[in-house]
Amino acid sequence: VLGSFFEPNLNNHGSYFINWSSTDEAFWKENFRLWLAAVRDFEARGGTITMGEDAGYIYQMYGFGMLRNLELHQEAGFHPLRVLRHATVNSAKVLRAESTIGRVRVGWSADLLIVNGNPLEDFKVLYPVSPNSGTKTGIEWTIKAGFPYHVPRLLSEVKSLVEQARKQ
Repeated sequence: VLGSFFEPNLNNHGSYFINWSSTDEAFWKENFRLWLAAVRDFEARGGTITMGEDAGYIYQMYGFGMLRNLELHQEAGFHPLRVLRHATVNSAKVLRAESTIGRVRVGWSADLLIVNGNPLEDFKVLYPVSPNSGTKTGIEWTIKAGFPYHVPRLLSEVKSLVEQARKQ
C-alpha cells in the first residue's frame, strides 16, 4: 500500500499543484512573503536559521530543494554569505557538530563544490546542466570525503549507463 503512494497518480501528491488558480497563486505569494519576513525576524531576535528540504515529497528531486532553499533565504533578504552560513555553520551548530563540520578547516570533515561562476552573485550556478548543453555554469567538481569527482564526466557516464540499461 505504501509503495502505491510513490507511483505517479493524479489523485494524490503530485496533483496538488494541478488546476491552481490565480487566486491560489496570490494566496501563496502572500503566504511566502509572510513566511520570509518571519524567518528574517526569527534570526534578528537571536534564532538560528538552517537549511533543509522535502526531497521525495510531491516529486521533489534530492538536492534541488536545497538549491531552492538558498534562493528563498536570499529572497527573504539575507545576503548570500549569510545564506551560505545558514547552510553550513548554522546547520552544524544545530546538529551539535560545530567542532567537526560546517567550515573548511584542517582535520574537519568537509565536502566541497567547485563551480563555474560565483554563487554569491547567482545561486543558479549550482544547478546541474546537461553534459551537452554548452552551458558554462553548474558544478564542475565535487570533493566528497577527500575524493574529487568530475561532475560532467559522471553525468556522461550515468547517461551512458541509462542508455545501455534501456537497450536491455
